[in-house]
Amino acid sequence: MRMKSIRVAIILSLILVMILTYLFLQIREQGLKMRSDDPRVWDSVIAEFEAQDASEPPSANALLLIGDAGIRLWDSVADDMQPFNVVARGFGGAKIIDLSYYVNRIVSPYQPKAIVVYIGSNDFTAAYGNTPKSLEQAKPLYLQLVDRLEEAAPDAAIFIVALKPSTHFWALWPEFTVVNQYLQQLAAGREGVFFIDANAGLFTEQAEPNPDLLLFDGMHNNDEGYAVWGAAIKSVVLEAIKYPLSKKNG
Repeated sequence: MRMKSIRVAIILSLILVMILTYLFLQIREQGLKMRSDDPRVWDSVIAEFEAQDASEPPSANALLLIGDAGIRLWDSVADDMQPFNVVARGFGGAKIIDLSYYVNRIVSPYQPKAIVVYIGSNDFTAAYGNTPKSLEQAKPLYLQLVDRLEEAAPDAAIFIVALKPSTHFWALWPEFTVVNQYLQQLAAGREGVFFIDANAGLFTEQAEPNPDLLLFDGMHNNDEGYAVWGAAIKSVVLEAIKYPLSKKNG
């Protein structure tokens, strides 16, 4: 009986080591991709999207959501964004330049009715050894992204979502606030581009990030956080589609 217990303990220990090794390699790979300024490091991820589309072609005129892990981890997006037909194409660790580079592969094929964009958090933080950008460095990247989105989907409305608060990056919130002000100005100067500040419900009464709405990492929304965040995003999109969405429609 004792020998059996020892064998079980050894097996469980080996399984734990394998799991920890796998997680370490995943984190290491994520860090290498985030530190890279070459968008091609994400090519395998984009290829997975294309394989998924080949097996289950999405409907045209969908609400397309693109961005970083804020979109990728949104497992309840289809339910949270009803009645919209949703296509979500987020990849964790993505930066502004990565979205721009892959517009022809994650936007053009869908001919979406509207596009929701959440991107930038990884540009301004030092997560995984990334080199943070200043807002001045990021401005031309944001402009390039909007230009490419308009070119790829000229009839689609574009909704830029404000960077959201988190306990992990709370020290950067003053900088994020300035970035959000710029994004609001960017949208105001472009026809068919909208800014969404979906952050009001993510704070406590003390005006700090609500930890009950975040995962254990203190960075990403949990299910309840996505429900709050998603409701705020959806309300703006629903209001906007009462009006002409594109430049062509005036």
